[in-house]
Amino acid sequence: MKTRLRSHVWLPGCCACLSIVLAASSCEQAASSGSDAGLDAHDGQSAPDIDDRCAGLDKLGEVVLGEIMDFALDGETLVAVDYHGLAIYSLSSPDEPALLGRLPTPGEAWRVDVQAGHAFVADGRGGLLIADISRPEAPFELARLGIGGEALDVAVRDRLAVVASLQIDPVVLDIAEPYAPAELSRIPHPASELAFSGGRLVLYGPGSSENLRAVRVIDLGVPASPVELGCTEVNRDFLGSQVHETPLVLAWGMSATERYAFLADMRYNEIQVIDLGDPAAPFELGWFHSTGEHRHGLDSVQDTLLAAVDDALVSFDVSRLGEPNEVGRLVPEPEVLGRARIPAFCYLTALDAAGSLLLTASRDYAHQTAPMALQTFDLDAAPPAPLARLELDQRYLGDAVLTGSHALVARWGYGEPWEGGVLVVDLADPARPELEGAFGTLHPVAALAVDGARAVLAGSQELVVAEISDPSQPAILGSATYPDLDAEAAALCGEHACVVSGALSHRLRIFDLRDPEAIAELGSLALSGTSPKGAGIAVDGQTAYVANGTGGLRVIDVSDPARPVELGACTSFADFATDVALSPPHAIVAAGVGVYLVDIRDPSHPQAEAFCDTPGYASQIRVRDGRILVDDTYSLGVYALPDGH
Repeated sequence: MKTRLRSHVWLPGCCACLSIVLAASSCEQAASSGSDAGLDAHDGQSAPDIDDRCAGLDKLGEVVLGEIMDFALDGETLVAVDYHGLAIYSLSSPDEPALLGRLPTPGEAWRVDVQAGHAFVADGRGGLLIADISRPEAPFELARLGIGGEALDVAVRDRLAVVASLQIDPVVLDIAEPYAPAELSRIPHPASELAFSGGRLVLYGPGSSENLRAVRVIDLGVPASPVELGCTEVNRDFLGSQVHETPLVLAWGMSATERYAFLADMRYNEIQVIDLGDPAAPFELGWFHSTGEHRHGLDSVQDTLLAAVDDALVSFDVSRLGEPNEVGRLVPEPEVLGRARIPAFCYLTALDAAGSLLLTASRDYAHQTAPMALQTFDLDAAPPAPLARLELDQRYLGDAVLTGSHALVARWGYGEPWEGGVLVVDLADPARPELEGAFGTLHPVAALAVDGARAVLAGSQELVVAEISDPSQPAILGSATYPDLDAEAAALCGEHACVVSGALSHRLRIFDLRDPEAIAELGSLALSGTSPKGAGIAVDGQTAYVANGTGGLRVIDVSDPARPVELGACTSFADFATDVALSPPHAIVAAGVGVYLVDIRDPSHPQAEAFCDTPGYASQIRVRDGRILVDDTYSLGVYALPDGH
């Protein structure tokens, strides 16, 4: 068994450092000794559920270990597995941690557990590998056991080892003689993750349907006859993945205490909590988010849960999980008014609303050549009621804006040459939308901004100003070419346009539109963070609010267009900030796992004060008439602002 830390780490394309593990070891010692030191885990700000006992950790040393899949501490020795096999490091001199030895493995070393001088490796197609590490500088293979499928995880307790697989039933082994492991039984439930909870085993694997995952509690009191004590299923849509034709359940790490099981879900950036108080009736207690983007591993020490998040260790106080608001959720939460499902295999790309009319653009992701479609909804119905669907012969649509009885929809074409421009849709009768016309641009259009009779079209290389007093007969007033524009979002601020440029330049750029035939860039500001999943912008007076991916929400003074200045930022989101809307004195931010309400009364210190978890991936947001409209990727959510907001 792992004497100090059990943490699964999945770092594709990244590097993990020994300083994480050292911090974990120190953190456990602090927890076990009752230390009251505190950890500042994210930009110097404490998250609501960070455990103050685990803080002030010194960086004792750092060794690049490569693409770690899992690691375990055994006294002053660190045992890790990566794509190349087993690696053992000495921690006897924290200032100079040293690689002691390596042992290549024949398969893909997924997970490792250690006990009594032996390492137990779930080696993928290589089955279970048991190594003698009593001499760390010369580890050697002691035994290897094929289990009939890929070994994905392993847990060791006393004389027992259990190996998980999704292709075959998990195997219970007698390891009293590690050189000759003997199969005792099989548990008739394939699993990708497992952990011991006291004397019981907890399995995580496929449920009764494609979108359900099962958490099972198994009694191994008689190892030859495992008995299922209880099971609960949790709903996790769109988690399917394929590795060697084996579906993974995407729980990137599992840990368990006597009372709770914790599951790290990288896709949703959350930690799921399963209450095991009654083994016969486990249930999902809730979930909470950490302060990072990805979660690679978990460990539990007494009442502290440790999560390996990016390249840092974050601790959570789990001593009062049964009490309200102690699972890391900010309150109050917006009230759900309704949710409209998007047709199967479709996802939203744009939305806007005016009065009781809601417009969305979506595409069929199962058939990439399928046309886009516009859908109108009645917002006065709960949930929003579909009115009509208009298919468009377009492979991709960008932003959408409602203006009067018309909708303007940005067109981002594919092929050579790329076709850009705007589609004009007549919505005089929302139940019978009609494509009225279109006007083209030289380059694709990604973002639209409308103010009265003027519209700004921002795209990959071009900024266009159009007259739309009569949307059925728009007229281009002027344009300017900027090869590195790469627009992701745009907003109008008086006679100026504020454009968020993407990966090519990644900054806020301000343009003078007073003479549309001579558009001029006045100034720009480099944006902190990256926005791989898009960005959003909203402007109120002389202040711009930019949702900027890993950079969170940036608050920028644009009163002097030639010299925009950042006033403050809010970075306490559990995922990429992808869009923002304003409802003073709050900004509402779409950030993947859900929606945040941010108090912006003090622009220098915007603070997240409410959060609502959404079922899908919140990517776009609008606020209309006290309602929050959320593009949740595969559904449309409508929420009411909490009282007082």
